[in-house]
Amino acid sequence: MPAARYTRRPTLSSTPRHSVSASHHPKFDAILKGLRACARQFSLLLPCLHDELRILERLYYKGLNQHRTALFWRRIKEARRLGQRLLETQLLALTDDLRYAFYVEDRNERNPKILRSVWSQVPDSKFVNYIFERTRSSMELTTESRIRFANAYHSLSLMMQTGAFLQLILTLTAIISRLDALVAELSVALETLSNSLSALLEALGEKAAKTIQQRCDPGPSHRVPRFEGTSLLGKSLWQQGEEPFDADAETVYMAPSLIISTAVARHTPRLVPAAAVSKRSREQTQEVKKSRMKVKKKKRNDEIDDIFGSM
Repeated sequence: MPAARYTRRPTLSSTPRHSVSASHHPKFDAILKGLRACARQFSLLLPCLHDELRILERLYYKGLNQHRTALFWRRIKEARRLGQRLLETQLLALTDDLRYAFYVEDRNERNPKILRSVWSQVPDSKFVNYIFERTRSSMELTTESRIRFANAYHSLSLMMQTGAFLQLILTLTAIISRLDALVAELSVALETLSNSLSALLEALGEKAAKTIQQRCDPGPSHRVPRFEGTSLLGKSLWQQGEEPFDADAETVYMAPSLIISTAVARHTPRLVPAAAVSKRSREQTQEVKKSRMKVKKKKRNDEIDDIFGSM
């Protein structure tokens, strides 16, 4: 069952520092250090993601009436929707909630200066499990987003070959590539956060949930179409047409901004010597001349032939 889009945040109940065993204090210090690094990464990545989505939003509404039925526009719509979902998760706010849970009560006023002091309490396992579940849902969302970004990149590359709306297509391709790069960095930060939460649950005496592993390979059911060509404006960017899945074939799954195919050699035509090409062309020319000589030229009739032709 997929995770709920919005869940109710549980009430925080904490345990004082003196009630925790002194042997666990270094663990909590290391966990807080990891949470601080995650919050720093989120504070850098999320504003960039927000800016890219704002540009995409303006382009979307500008070309909606003209391109609403096109396949590439539907892919852009999916990418736009998933990008907004990532912003709605509020990952920085979740991380700050967990960090402040070590210092102040739930309803007390927060001051960033207090995060530099020594922690005074430990949050309960119910609150930590809530953050853990939201982190797991966010990681699944990032995986699905990267798959949709790759599909959008595929459609844009096919549309680029037609030469229509080239300026718009290039701009959308750059935005999709930038979004994929940001979400890739975001998934790394989420993996670090999940590891910190697993260590925190173990320190609290709870059996940690299953380890969340960010899947670089989304599996056979979510493979991205193979990419061919080493440049964005190459003659053969994407392999057109659908082929059955081949486990031995070299495929590229994610990161459309960094896709470089290694299977171009298999589709490169064999080189033919120039002498053989010239000989073949001479033979073909001679065959054409012979066929023309065999065809009898029909005599053109004039007006007199048309009158006395039947006599």
